[in-house]
Amino acid sequence: MLSRHRVGVGVITLLVSGFTIAQPSAPPTADASAPTIQVQTGQVLPTQQDGVLQALGIPFAKPPVGALRWRAPQDAAPWDGVRDASHFGNACAQIGNFYTTDNTADFDKPFGSEDCLYLNIWAPAEAHQRPVLVFIHGGGGVFGAGSYGAYDGRRLARELDAVVVSTNYRLGIFGGIEVDALRSGDPLSDSGSLWLLDQIKALEWVAHNIAAFGGDPGNVTVMGHSAGGVSVLAMLRSPLATGKFSKAVVLSAFPAYTEPEERQQRSTTFLTQVMRRDGTLADEKELQKHLKRLGDEGLRTYLYAKPASDLIEASRGIRAVVGGGDDAVLRAPKTDPHQDFPNPVPMLIGMVDNEASMLFLLEGFSKLTPLQFWDVANQVDAEPTRRDLFTWFGDWRFRLSTSITNIYLRHKVTDAANRLTQAGAPVYRYYFDWNDQPQPWRSVLGSYHGLDVPFVFGNFRDSEPNFGRFSWTPETVEAREAIHSAMAKALKGFVESGDPNRYPSQMKWPLWDASHEMTVIR
Repeated sequence: MLSRHRVGVGVITLLVSGFTIAQPSAPPTADASAPTIQVQTGQVLPTQQDGVLQALGIPFAKPPVGALRWRAPQDAAPWDGVRDASHFGNACAQIGNFYTTDNTADFDKPFGSEDCLYLNIWAPAEAHQRPVLVFIHGGGGVFGAGSYGAYDGRRLARELDAVVVSTNYRLGIFGGIEVDALRSGDPLSDSGSLWLLDQIKALEWVAHNIAAFGGDPGNVTVMGHSAGGVSVLAMLRSPLATGKFSKAVVLSAFPAYTEPEERQQRSTTFLTQVMRRDGTLADEKELQKHLKRLGDEGLRTYLYAKPASDLIEASRGIRAVVGGGDDAVLRAPKTDPHQDFPNPVPMLIGMVDNEASMLFLLEGFSKLTPLQFWDVANQVDAEPTRRDLFTWFGDWRFRLSTSITNIYLRHKVTDAANRLTQAGAPVYRYYFDWNDQPQPWRSVLGSYHGLDVPFVFGNFRDSEPNFGRFSWTPETVEAREAIHSAMAKALKGFVESGDPNRYPSQMKWPLWDASHEMTVIR
């Protein structure tokens, strides 16, 4: 039985069967000591602070706009002069939300841009041939950005003595859509996996340019949270990703694939919503007749003429597509793990104790809208009760649904760990169960989806508005820092050598095998 009592850091090895405070620092500013850095497409001027170079908003591909909308990413164009790398590039087009921005003025409206294929780099100032960690953000494939404050890589680069990279990728219907009229004859553009192609293009940029920042292009670890973790697992199934990374970290994710019938239904829903918004259709029953009248050329012209904001609004409520029309980019799942994962690499994979709680709290079970939740979460002195969050019936549904869903998710992660092991990947598995938030959050949410991310990056943003601010109290600073330190040691060893036990700490990482031992973090 797992104890709920915690003092400092408690890490144990658990036998199971069957089955995401750094003190706030000033924002970086341009520093005369920061060198101009030459990459393949031009020169960039980073900033420097606390011994870490920071180069933000570097384009790794051409903007996928105009004729390049719904096309495979193209090599970035060169620029003249020196590019200022002190500011993030645009977030990718989406509905504004608190997984992407802390500015409430941007919530629940079109946000970001199609011109968004930028990455960010944090590197120790004296780095030379250091490991590279490329982070892929979560957000269900429809939200998120590499620029989000929780993913600031400055502290992690310093503690890991590694080059940390975060990247954007196209989201929602811009990242994957299956409409016959949009097919170009190019198997990559027609794959329905533009989101994955963007990420692979970012890895190609890293391979060609990261040495200029002191990184070792032969030692690249990809790390993703949630949808980003799904992306990492997809790379293990993509022939285009072979050889582009040597290790992988998956936070709260398991392999996913959207079946062809569901992909088609999402595209049909999207087309219907686009045309209903501008009055072209009254309902879905008229869609097929109207598409026949338009023809492929007419539909293609219609969709390319639409501004991104209209397409974003029309895509509300449509989940991202995982998987394309053929095996050019992402192979369909196979029965044999060796065929399913042709790129097995050392893996660190895990989940939090209560993956489902935050999702269900924000998706109809609570009395609070997402914006109301934001207000409550950022009232530091507020002490809400369960009755402030739920009706009696809503609370009952919430408890039951989270319990059932968490059992399912644990099974899926266990199955993924087993299949990866069978494919030949050394696998280390963790289970994150930190639960020292104030009430009622402790009993309502527990170790919720995404809670481990601040512990990985060391970014406990306890003095600025953000959707997880309610989690942190002054009493837990020391314990949080101890857990982060142990996790950073494990990650440092892993990115350097594939062994999270390389640097001794209270955290022990047994290999996941038939004994089903894992690292429990609390």
